[in-house]
Amino acid sequence: MSLNQMTKVSMDKEPKEIRSPCVSVCVYNLEENYCTGCFRDLHDIDGWFAMNNTEKREALRRCKKNRRKALLDGR
Repeated sequence: MSLNQMTKVSMDKEPKEIRSPCVSVCVYNLEENYCTGCFRDLHDIDGWFAMNNTEKREALRRCKKNRRKALLDGR
């Protein structure tokens, strides 16, 4: 198998399912518009299981941004 064929095969495979960032500490901060446990907004919480892995990675980037903001704000 050529390198091009191997690359195509590996790119065609969807990576393993990305797990939910939920930590079962569901407290929604209405002021900041995210859960203080997983740092997702309602759209990302509600739609998680319908998202593909690309969308989940985007949601996780938003979680990271929300978490960083909360830490900088001292929350």
